[in-house]
Amino acid sequence: MPLCAQCKKPITVGDPFCKNCGRKLSKEPVEPEPKGLWGGLLALIHLNFYLCIFAAFIAFRSSLSVSILLGDASLFYTYTFIVAIISLGLLIAEMILFYKKSKHFPIIYIIASWAGFIMTLFSGDLQDYPGISGLIIGSIILIIVTAYLLKSKRVKHTFVR
Repeated sequence: MPLCAQCKKPITVGDPFCKNCGRKLSKEPVEPEPKGLWGGLLALIHLNFYLCIFAAFIAFRSSLSVSILLGDASLFYTYTFIVAIISLGLLIAEMILFYKKSKHFPIIYIIASWAGFIMTLFSGDLQDYPGISGLIIGSIILIIVTAYLLKSKRVKHTFVR
């Protein structure tokens, strides 16, 4: 529905004046700009945050229990523990930027997502990606999310602070 450029209230196409504020209307009504954290793919980013917190907690818990409780302080479990702590810290920082609607959020999210994907490729821990098809699907999803965060009007109008 078109909106008045001054008061942003709905107007009827063809009216010479806004019924709310009285402003003279142009022939081209203003369309509302999409914004907000719950529209488009941003809703999936919400879900992703909480799934990642759960995954980091599970990795943290399993590495802690194996390395400390069972006495196996091998390099793999120490590495997993450190990565889980760092991942959780970065995830919390991303969530703060997301909920504050920081203009830096989209690029930081893109960098963190691609870094996590590349780290998974080179760590040899491909359990999360079942074979080559999982890698292809994961990269396609990252490409779509990257394009969305860089080109979406909703993202441009939401992350402005």
